[in-house]
Amino acid sequence: FRKMKNKYILLIAGVLISLSSCKKLLQTEPKQSISAEVALAEAAGVEGLTNSLYQSLQASTYYGRDFIVIREVLSDNMKIASTNSNRFVSESNNVTGATLNIWQASYSLINRANGVIKYANISSGLTPLRRKQLAGEAYFIRALAYFDLVKTYSYNPRNVVPGRPNSLL
Repeated sequence: FRKMKNKYILLIAGVLISLSSCKKLLQTEPKQSISAEVALAEAAGVEGLTNSLYQSLQASTYYGRDFIVIREVLSDNMKIASTNSNRFVSESNNVTGATLNIWQASYSLINRANGVIKYANISSGLTPLRRKQLAGEAYFIRALAYFDLVKTYSYNPRNVVPGRPNSLL
């Protein structure tokens, strides 16, 4: 009976100790990355983010290849040949989701441009003129990405029958 009583006392003590632990959660920064607030608090972080905007524009998922080729393949300006290693076949057949890469690349670019606009004004080490320049570049690249999305995904209003809205020829 005494051993049983000791087990209950130990069990109750363990429960009380676990319930009386601290109320505050342990918050740690990941070792492999830092938050945007820390990275973009200095001028070098905002400068690097601005440079990444230009790097994205020349990547193969944007002006480096896909943005130019996919729009031409979707139209009748370009045809798929057997020598192109079966690239852009889905786009040529206009398969659902085939142009998703342009959508993702554009919105990734827009998101990072928004980061430059936000953090250029609050980071330390930038002169007022440099803040305006970086924000202006980000505004332009964001507008360019939105314009590219409109060019890619909008319809041609010249094909609408007059007097019948939302109908195509």
